[in-house]
Amino acid sequence: MKIAKKIAYVCLICAFATETRAAGYKDVDAAFWAFDYIVYVSGRGLMFGDTQGFFKPSEATDIFSAYKIFARAAGFNLSGASSEETLYYSRAYEKNKTLLSELAREIKTWDKSAEREIAFLIERQIISRDDFSRGFSQALTREAAAALAAKIFGRIGEARSAAAVSFNAGQTRELYADDSEISVLYKPYIYYLSANGIFAPEKFFYPRREISRAELATLLYKSEECFGWAAGAANESAVVVSSASGTIEAFYPASRALEVVLPNGEKDVYLVADNCVVTSEGFLKTSADLKKGMKFQAVLNNASIVDMNIADIKIEDWAAQPHGVNTAAGEIKEIFISESVAKITVLSGGENKIYTADPDDAYSFKIGMKVALALDGGKIIKIKYTER
Repeated sequence: MKIAKKIAYVCLICAFATETRAAGYKDVDAAFWAFDYIVYVSGRGLMFGDTQGFFKPSEATDIFSAYKIFARAAGFNLSGASSEETLYYSRAYEKNKTLLSELAREIKTWDKSAEREIAFLIERQIISRDDFSRGFSQALTREAAAALAAKIFGRIGEARSAAAVSFNAGQTRELYADDSEISVLYKPYIYYLSANGIFAPEKFFYPRREISRAELATLLYKSEECFGWAAGAANESAVVVSSASGTIEAFYPASRALEVVLPNGEKDVYLVADNCVVTSEGFLKTSADLKKGMKFQAVLNNASIVDMNIADIKIEDWAAQPHGVNTAAGEIKEIFISESVAKITVLSGGENKIYTADPDDAYSFKIGMKVALALDGGKIIKIKYTER
């Protein structure tokens, strides 16, 4: 779809939109260089102006506003979500809530209103904790914007493959005079978007410069036009969310196939994704915990289970596992965590007993919690919270 047709379509939308979402921004007239792009992204509901009717095209894009914008471009739509999508959003938020709290403590300018969108982007593997710890900037830079655009439009593989082919073929020609200033993490995406005409050929790229709102509108429009979303073409990163529930019949680790009995009595088989998050009573488990007879609720992305809650895990069942597993119960009194081991003091049977645990697991333990433990010798291999 060419830009004239797109703008005509958007103007129909704008006729029914509020002033801040329409073409009539007070600070963007028809002669402005990015007018068409701003009209389009506004009509698509990706970028909005303020309540006074200003778009502020030259203003730097705040990083938290940017995450909201890119989340919407990736399909995040809380107000118009289906029940399955709402469940997906909720699970993404609950799964990453601890990380979000940590980031809020570390970043003084943290914007809590963007947490749902940030959790969604983390779940989609578009951003990660590193994006907040790697020289965090309050404004979105041009190089970071390029990487987000490539990821949102599902071009991660193509960008990295193109970079690898160029490197292996000895084609290391620099596109920009300031090429050495571009982060090696972002360079494949910048080069890929440039090769597809999304960035106009310029002598300098200015990778660390803050991207303006007008520039971001242009980037979104050109990326969408290039990769076909606006024309309705399928894209490889689209989320097709659905849900399922029932009883586990069998799990086959080699193929990661999960055989289940649905509530209507019919049998079905699902694929459990490699990065599937398995939880029980709010605590992380693994696919090894999937046992026959367990009840489950699952979120599926493109027919693969990506998030799963299981029930009916009993402490008695753990003792049947190999390696001489035994059990204990009590109240956590002290927690000590080092790089190599964690030591947990539990008041059990009127006396304090010290058990070891993997450090990564121990960060979820809390002093004062009542717990049931599965032990291999003196090491905690599973934990169930009986009272918080």
